[in-house]
Amino acid sequence: ADAGCTATITGTDEIAVCARTVPGTRTVAWSCTGPNGNGVSGQATVVTTVIDDTNCPNVAIRHNVSFSRVRSGPDVTAELEGTAQVDLVLDSANRTAQRTVALDVTRQVFHGEEIVRDQHLTGERVADLAANAVGPEDDSRTVNGNVTVEFLLRGTQLDVGATDLFWQRSCCHPIGGRIDWLLTGTDEGSGSLRFGPTCGRALRADDSEVILPACPIFD
Repeated sequence: ADAGCTATITGTDEIAVCARTVPGTRTVAWSCTGPNGNGVSGQATVVTTVIDDTNCPNVAIRHNVSFSRVRSGPDVTAELEGTAQVDLVLDSANRTAQRTVALDVTRQVFHGEEIVRDQHLTGERVADLAANAVGPEDDSRTVNGNVTVEFLLRGTQLDVGATDLFWQRSCCHPIGGRIDWLLTGTDEGSGSLRFGPTCGRALRADDSEVILPACPIFD
């Protein structure tokens, strides 16, 4: 690979999904070194299994992902590792799909031998996708989920919840639903954002308005 990088992709098996063959297990490993000697290396493995394909083209599949990455520089090393489980359920007759993602990620930063940052993230997100009528204009996405971030050295925990966040293609921001957050431990606080009903509109818990950036325009 270019720019001081090497990468390998390996696979150990293949599986059948609705009479089609797809990769069962794939592993990607990479390593890069910059001109200043800083480096990054990592590995990710994806294992795909079929939950149900007895009623094709309706299908349910699962991807189990494990990953790790190390960044290194003068006196500083950052390590990231975790797992993700991604479930995808397709209902072709009703033109809908559901994607569920569960995460468990740890990030640590070392200065020499001393750990200076230690964070742990867990959470789950469920996205319901609907194609609705012919054409993309009324396609929609609804997201519910939660995430917890533990700042272990600080003694602080952040909990964020998403409730019925609703998108349509006409707007890059949610036009419905809310986000709530709660900070506990050494640092404390809470807040929320309510979105919609018009594109770009959001309100805080005290009903003050948040100005969201304009959506990009593509020709």
